[in-house]
Parts: sequence; C-alpha cells; structure tokens
Amino acid sequence: MLSAKTLCEDVSKAVRELRSYLRSPAENFEILTRFWALQDHLSRLVQSVADHREETLEVLSEEYPTLLRDVIDVISFIPRLRTLSCIDGVSAACADINESLLELEYLKHSQPAAVLTATA
Repeated sequence: MLSAKTLCEDVSKAVRELRSYLRSPAENFEILTRFWALQDHLSRLVQSVADHREETLEVLSEEYPTLLRDVIDVISFIPRLRTLSCIDGVSAACADINESLLELEYLKHSQPAAVLTATA
C-alpha cells in the first residue's frame, strides 16, 4: 500500500497534468488518459481514507489542504469545453471523480468504525 503522502502527491500531479493539457491543444486520447489517471489516483486516496483514516486525513489536511478543491476546480472546467464534455470517457471519468469526492467528504465527517461499534 502506498503512503498517504504518495497518494496525495499522485492526485496533485494528476491535477497539474490535466490542467496543462486543458490549456493547450491536445489529442482527446491524451486528455482522456489524464482524466483516467486522476480518477485512479483519487480512487486510491478514497481507499486509503477508508483503510487508514487518521493518517490519510492528517496528511490531506496538513500537507495538501487545497487538494480536493483543486480536483473540483479542474473537473468543473470541463462543461465549458464542449468538445471534451461530449466525450463519453471524459463524462464517465468526471462522474466517477465526483463520486470519489462525495465519498471522501462522507468519510471525513463520519465516525471511525471502531467508534461506531463501541457506541452501538
């Protein structure tokens, strides 16, 4: 399992790469590949929060406080680019990224499983 810091850095790098591709003319396949990378790295980060909640959330909040906002910013730019929003793979990746963001928010604000069992 990758460390929380590595996972956050992977997501951050994927966002930077996607932004750079969105700013310049690029092939649809290149952009789609960047979306898939972001989708994959974000999914791994969600799994890390589920498996190692305290450690991952600490790294996320202390070392990457704007990471989730950066993800939201980059995917919210897509509807303005009609050529990209029409690509099924981009739409599917954005939907999955949104789901991951929702799951992260849920995990951030929910009680750990150990606390839930102790209070039940």
